[in-house]
Amino acid sequence: MKHSITTRKEGFQIDIGKYTLSIGCGFGHYCENYTGSFDKDNKPTNSMEVALMERDTSNFVVLDQDVAAYIPCSRLAKLIVAVEREDWKMFCDLCDAEMKDITKCMGSAYA
Repeated sequence: MKHSITTRKEGFQIDIGKYTLSIGCGFGHYCENYTGSFDKDNKPTNSMEVALMERDTSNFVVLDQDVAAYIPCSRLAKLIVAVEREDWKMFCDLCDAEMKDITKCMGSAYA
């Protein structure tokens, strides 16, 4: 399983197998820094915006609203594990979110 991290000022992305876990923690993302500024460094935050996409298509998958808002940063490690396992129920539970039509996530135990 290929894993990599891509960073940017507003957050970062982690490639996990055939998925990209996107974490937003800067200005304009649904986190404590939402009302920050592009011109300034972000302050530390206890919350993050979470999204999951297919690596090949960049289509949003799993989350019914595409992104989950104000998710505690303490859940990041468990979110990574959920993606590695393709455990979409766990992923949605950690995101306090509803699941999309899970048949879009091929290879899942929930498909």
